[in-house]
Amino acid sequence: MRYVDAHVHLDVRSYEDLERMALSGVRTVVTCAHDPYPDMTAEVYSALFRRLLGVETWRGEKAGLTVKVAVGVHPGGVPDNMSDVLREVEELLSHEDVVAIGETGLNENPDDREIQVLEAQLKLAREHEVPIIVHTPSRNKVEITEKVLEILNSSGIDPSLVLVDHASAETVSLIGEEGYAVGLTLRPGELDVWEACDIVEEYADEMTLIASSDLGSLAADPLALPKLALELERRNVEKSIIRDVVARNAERFYGL
Repeated sequence: MRYVDAHVHLDVRSYEDLERMALSGVRTVVTCAHDPYPDMTAEVYSALFRRLLGVETWRGEKAGLTVKVAVGVHPGGVPDNMSDVLREVEELLSHEDVVAIGETGLNENPDDREIQVLEAQLKLAREHEVPIIVHTPSRNKVEITEKVLEILNSSGIDPSLVLVDHASAETVSLIGEEGYAVGLTLRPGELDVWEACDIVEEYADEMTLIASSDLGSLAADPLALPKLALELERRNVEKSIIRDVVARNAERFYGL
């Protein structure tokens, strides 16, 4: 079986991790902009975008992966010169390897600037008809997910363009009922394989579920998607559903 890992951060992982993913059947990954440094200025974001589009696509190709890129302002790194970053994000949407805006979203105690930058990126996604990846935090997840959904619903964006990521058992139905894609994040602090399998068994017929490893600077497993597929097979879940969750839904969402 082939896999599409819908949300990773390759710039903080080793080449060996990329090879492990390729050897396990992962064919495509989407590496997302994030907040790897404490001072995320416009210049730092610009350097990060160049690295993702240059170095990380090259590293992936060498390891046997197709790497696509999401560019955007992370809620953990909202810069003072936000308009400069958003201008560059908009310019990069025409790049052949850019498939989405993100990751954006809200953290556990969002301030006005986080909300403003999320709204601005939703506007870009709506105007350019580009997919957007929306982060929800590990803490205060239900409360902040409800806030995120309120912002999404008032933005006028087509729900088919939105992936609300890092869903929990408590938030899956909230997200899916609004028509947004539901991101299942397989790493410590989010979902383990068994929790994700429970969600797939209950909701796969009702909504779009997209699995990812969120491979980044925190604990995460390069083999997360193959492990999810194996456990779903053990539970006798239909192969077509498994393929949707670990590959085809991501391909459709990103237009791969």
